[in-house]
Order: sequence, then C-alpha cells, then structure tokens
Amino acid sequence: MMVMVCHTCPTMAYEVWITNQRDNVVHVVDPKAPKEVARIPTGRNPITLAFSPDGARAFVPNWRSARVTVIDAVGRRVLASHELGGEPHGADPRPGSNQIFISDSGRGRLLVIDTTTMRTERIVRVGGAPMAVTFTPDGRTGYVPRLSGGVQAAS
Repeated sequence: MMVMVCHTCPTMAYEVWITNQRDNVVHVVDPKAPKEVARIPTGRNPITLAFSPDGARAFVPNWRSARVTVIDAVGRRVLASHELGGEPHGADPRPGSNQIFISDSGRGRLLVIDTTTMRTERIVRVGGAPMAVTFTPDGRTGYVPRLSGGVQAAS
C-alpha cells in the first residue's frame, strides 16, 4: 500500500510536495504543468512532512528507518538525516515558533526540533502512540490524537 500526503511549500507556492512510502521519496510537482519537477530521497517509509516557518526546510519523518530527513526546500536536496529512534510518524510546525514537533508512535512521545539548529530541543511524553499534533492558532497548546484512543493536550 502506498500512502501519500500532499503539502504546498510556503517558499514555492506553485509546488506540491508528496511523500511516497513505497519508493522512499518526496515528489515535488508543478500542478500547473502538471509534472514532477523533483524527486528527493528520504529514509524508509516517509509518512508526512512539514515546513519550517520560513519555508526554507522540509522535515520528513521516516517511520521504518527511525529518522527524520531534512530537505533544503529551495535547492530540493537533502541537508541531513537525523536518528530519532522509535517510530517517527507526524511532523507538525508550532505556530509562532521555530519548532517542528515529530510524533513518535512507537515510544509515546513528541520530539521538539529546532528548525534553525536542526537539533532536538526536548522530548514530551504523551503515551498511547501519538500520530500528529494540531496546535491552537497561537501555538500555546497542541492536541495529540493517539492510536490507542483519546486526545492528549501538550504544550
């Protein structure tokens, strides 16, 4: 089965970025053409992606390789691949900050990554196989749906 998630890149409003779990790549598509303009390699099973607030970088959790791939969104090239452990699943930017939250469904936690330094700032334990984070518009509170059931608030 191939799961794809589409996002519009903030720095390239005319592009659509799609994760492809089967081929372990991110497709960059020009929807006006319509054609693929780039294919960027990732780790195994890229689930979703999120852009840094300035749109300069894309963060792609790779579920099977327990890593996050960091992509230069303008140059369309891999900048880094960081070991996270567990089963990284969702990637969600926190409004009004330079943070991306990566949900780790295998270890019941959120990894908070600084998009400038590309380092993990802290770990928030939420339990219950978190799949993503959705923030309030002010970024103060995140809501975490868990595969085991229920929603956990995190900040």
